[in-house]
Amino acid sequence: MKNKEWQSYKGKKDEELTQDLNTHYARVESLREDLVKGKVKNINEVRMTKKMIARILTLRRERAITTTK
Repeated sequence: MKNKEWQSYKGKKDEELTQDLNTHYARVESLREDLVKGKVKNINEVRMTKKMIARILTLRRERAITTTK
């Protein structure tokens, strides 16, 4: 992920992050189904989507920690 794209995620509100998170979860599920069926051309797309989920969760956690202090 490019730094500019990551900065755009940092500027989003929590509701938008939750919406993006749900979208990525659905994408992973879809990719897993397609992987079993042999429809996925880029196998790394599953890994990249999971990494994006981890980044969003990390960002949400960082915000939760800073708001409690």
